[in-house]
Amino acid sequence: MISKSSLLTIVALIACLAYSSNAAERPATPMPTAWSWISATNSDSVEKAGSWQRDQFRYAHAAHLKSYQDGAELTIAFSGTAIGIRLAGQNTPEYSGQGAASQGRLVCSIDGTVAKTIYCTHTGREQILAHGLKPGDHILKIHHAAVNNQTGCRIDGFWTLPAATGSVTFQLTGERSQFLTDCRLIVVQGDKIIRSTIARNWISGTCSLLLPAGSNYQIAIQASGWQSVSSSAFDITANSETTLTLPFLKRTISTIPYHFRYPSINNQAIRTRGSTFRARFLGFTATIQTVRIKREIGNKTISRLLEFRELSDRADYYDREVEVIIPADTPVGIYDLEISIEGSGRTSVARSPRSVAIITNYTQNPRFVSWGHLDTSGQYQAEYLQRLCTMVDIIAPDMVLASNCVNPAYISGAMASLRSPYMVNFGNHQMPGHKHWYGADIQIVPLTPQINVLNYALPWFHGTEAASGLFNRYPDATYNIINGFEPNAPIEFLNQHKVRLIHDAHGLGSKAMIIAGTQTQRVGKTNSNSFRVIQFKDGTVESCTYNNHPTAPIPFARTQVMPLQVKQTVENDTYTATVTNELKMDFRDATIRFLVPADQTYRTSGGEITSTALSDDKSLLEIIVSIDIPQETVFSLNLSPN
Repeated sequence: MISKSSLLTIVALIACLAYSSNAAERPATPMPTAWSWISATNSDSVEKAGSWQRDQFRYAHAAHLKSYQDGAELTIAFSGTAIGIRLAGQNTPEYSGQGAASQGRLVCSIDGTVAKTIYCTHTGREQILAHGLKPGDHILKIHHAAVNNQTGCRIDGFWTLPAATGSVTFQLTGERSQFLTDCRLIVVQGDKIIRSTIARNWISGTCSLLLPAGSNYQIAIQASGWQSVSSSAFDITANSETTLTLPFLKRTISTIPYHFRYPSINNQAIRTRGSTFRARFLGFTATIQTVRIKREIGNKTISRLLEFRELSDRADYYDREVEVIIPADTPVGIYDLEISIEGSGRTSVARSPRSVAIITNYTQNPRFVSWGHLDTSGQYQAEYLQRLCTMVDIIAPDMVLASNCVNPAYISGAMASLRSPYMVNFGNHQMPGHKHWYGADIQIVPLTPQINVLNYALPWFHGTEAASGLFNRYPDATYNIINGFEPNAPIEFLNQHKVRLIHDAHGLGSKAMIIAGTQTQRVGKTNSNSFRVIQFKDGTVESCTYNNHPTAPIPFARTQVMPLQVKQTVENDTYTATVTNELKMDFRDATIRFLVPADQTYRTSGGEITSTALSDDKSLLEIIVSIDIPQETVFSLNLSPN
């Protein structure tokens, strides 16, 4: 396995790679010494014959060329003794708008002699085409041909390589494999990272990677929502292929619901300490032993056993229902809910991850962070979403609203670290099967006893009867909010249910406006490279745009360094958080989280400590500091022992 120091280095480098200003234009750095990259989209270096199209569908990590024409060709002049090819991925295989799968073959010739034939359906994305060439200039020709009358190829580009280059290949599959499109491979040699790139043929599961000849390599594999794994040490021999056997990827426990109806990951129970909520699960005829909530801080656990009473009149076939009481000493946070049952051949633990949000007080003026249509279909897009969630944890909204999502497997992994409740829906780019994670298309969550949030993931022509039925469960609501797929709900419906905000990611018209004939503020997605902060005041939306613009969201480009971030260091038992806000926007009541040894008490140099939480083993303390972050500023906050 990779050493702890290597893993820390990997994490740091991934952050740097993700923020690289030109990362979207080439395979991820670093690039080994003496390798030279030729992008397939570089018309100065690559001559096209036949039908080729430039593509970077839905924010794939790099632009590439694709063709479905039998006989289409590329010609590349290069100088060197070896050359390799990198095929492009099809990052949203379930979405027909991207085109058919790559089912053709590539006949690769050097100076008129066939060097290799690649079958796109089966091969990994990186291959050595030729080695041992005479020094000097050569011509590579790529001829796309049909296989069983089926065509299709995608090419990222080519490397000219030193002679001492080999490759590694392996099959990669895992739980919920139909959602596993690609992954990030990080190759280390000792404590040095040699390669970090997006990989995997989504059809066959094959991964292949070119590497300099050498020894003692290891590969770490990351796919958001799956547990990271690493290979044993291996060697690379020049002009040879090393075959590995990698573990089957298991889903991360924070994304796996088991035998639960509600609360759930998209239908959370948001409660104050000392209050109650109901839980429905598959209990069969077994005896209910315990009800527990728990969450992780670092490598430690915070948990509470909950008193409960069973609501026997609510039982139905396998289903059981309990009402539970949240202990008054429960720290705030997002918790997994577990119910242990025993007997009748059904001994098990029903589990609902991230389904219970414990808060200090219900807000009167809620704050939301929203985005939509981010096209999170694979690992590269999930890494962008993870960075966005990191900023959200600083902003500390009462809820996150996400609309028109794509791949629930990657989304549930990327958003698992959020310290706020969230609600997502899936629209016209969805991957079938998202209900396994996120439930029905129409759901409602009480944000407070007076404010409800309806999730409506359908076009409004499906009607409002079900939505009205959910709103009518809460007749005493002061007002309601909708996280919609589209904004054009019937006016009478919006007025009847006192809807003051509808968030959406698919629709025409102004993205920030009061809908005519209503008191409903529409806040829509403007683009897929931004987010919004929506602030309520006295029952209406006070602000939802950026820098005093009438409609603009907060910009956040795919390759941009996070404009809002916190970096922590420790020296002589003092923990320093350096806060950077490059945005033209203040953030009131933002939060900074410290994890510190629990053998001392602490004070802060600024802001206010609003929450402390002790791990179950009493070794680790989570301290949340609330502080206002002015726009365009850098400052430090210290947490020191008393």
